[in-house]
Amino acid sequence: MASDFFPVVECGGTFTDEEGSFQTPRYPKPYPANIECEWIITVPVTHSLTLTFDAFGVEESSKCKYDYVEIRDGATESSTLIGKFCAINLFSSRQCAQAFCQ
Repeated sequence: MASDFFPVVECGGTFTDEEGSFQTPRYPKPYPANIECEWIITVPVTHSLTLTFDAFGVEESSKCKYDYVEIRDGATESSTLIGKFCAINLFSSRQCAQAFCQ
């Protein structure tokens, strides 16, 4: 059975607290192959959100095709894309979308 060779790894979740942190499974070791993680972070409309990456490392792929971090203003794939980041276009922790910077 496939699950005997490739155990299911849970990844992702929903955050509504004012503070929190998350990481990929097995961090600081490499994340598992073929894993897709989705975290939905919800804050009140009157609040702003700051994401800080203490460590950022994904497997390099051309044009962020395979491994990347995608940040959207909303919980769906059709929500406004703030940025898509991978090993070939690393960003500083100070980078943010103009609408969210004050």
